[in-house]
Amino acid sequence: MTVSAGDAGREGAPESSHEMTERETVALVREEDVIDESGQQSASAEDARPRPCDEGRVEPSEAAHPSEPGATLSKSARTWERLPDGRVVVGDAGRLTHLTPLPSPVLGRADIEASGAMHGQLCYRGATLRGASHLALRAPRQDAFSFRFSDAGDWLAVCVADGVSQSPASHTAADLACRKLTGALATSLDGSPVPATFEDWEQLADAVDWTGAAESATAAIIDAATGLANPADGAEPGDGGDSLTPSAAAAIMATTAVCLVIATRANADGALPYSVAIVAGDSPAMLLSEGEWSALTELKDTDQEIASSAVHPLPRQPFIQPLLGALESGQALVLMTDGLGDPLGSGAGQVGSFLAERWQEPPDTLSFLIDLGFLRKTFVDDRTAFAVWSLAG
Repeated sequence: MTVSAGDAGREGAPESSHEMTERETVALVREEDVIDESGQQSASAEDARPRPCDEGRVEPSEAAHPSEPGATLSKSARTWERLPDGRVVVGDAGRLTHLTPLPSPVLGRADIEASGAMHGQLCYRGATLRGASHLALRAPRQDAFSFRFSDAGDWLAVCVADGVSQSPASHTAADLACRKLTGALATSLDGSPVPATFEDWEQLADAVDWTGAAESATAAIIDAATGLANPADGAEPGDGGDSLTPSAAAAIMATTAVCLVIATRANADGALPYSVAIVAGDSPAMLLSEGEWSALTELKDTDQEIASSAVHPLPRQPFIQPLLGALESGQALVLMTDGLGDPLGSGAGQVGSFLAERWQEPPDTLSFLIDLGFLRKTFVDDRTAFAVWSLAG
């Protein structure tokens, strides 16, 4: 979701040395009525106009426009700048440089998580962070990611999930979906060697139990929601009675999920076979190759005819259409929530140029996290990305 965080040039904007009060922080993300009193976020078109430069913030250059996510930029246009504190601004940050984070109401749930390593001929980086809107409104991070290797380590299963903001316990749904999906997908490839050819992979891919994995995640979410339910929802909390229906459970917790299974060593062609699919919702998967982004799943607000599942979140009956491919040396495959997917768009705009420059090769894990946390006006949702690179060849 995209929401406006206001602009840096508004009269009366606080100086960079001024720590915002809680009232000012909430007002920052409520500007222009993009977040209503219930906390529901609504879409807002990005304001492409340049703004006066605040102290401690970089004014976007004329070369960095147009600023719409799908706009095309020249290869020579530098679209981002690094602030003295190490954070990155892509285009116009608005007033996000002045945000004072407020604590999450969910004890023990970190605002930031990150992981990265190399295994076999595969390098991976994953990170999730609590977005500015949740930092300002005392809401928890609702995104999650998880990964798991098969028993022999020949396969990596990954899930990225985005809890639905309208359901109060959706952070739990995101965590459950990630854990159940990666567990089931990795287990379905236990004992399976990496196929020698892509044709062999097409046959082996039938063993990946996408439907069983989705059903496992759905059952776990319904069970958890039933345990939290009020009597009015159809079940006493923890009474061991009938489970909620999927729609009733979704009112308590619901999540999107996009998943990947990929080999950790190359086939005879020097590539890493993979299968990627949207299990539920609209979280995208993108491929970065030679500085250009391409969509592996359907993008929002485009006319592309790329197959994906319906947009309904878990818990739901699964309808999954996995896409098979092979990751070549020098390519990156990135799963993401719409907190990144929305500003990235088709990859042809400012954000796409920035991340193509930064992620063409694997950065270190902390740099990956900082890149993911770039500041850009109107894009204040949680962000999660999990990227894999082939080191074969």
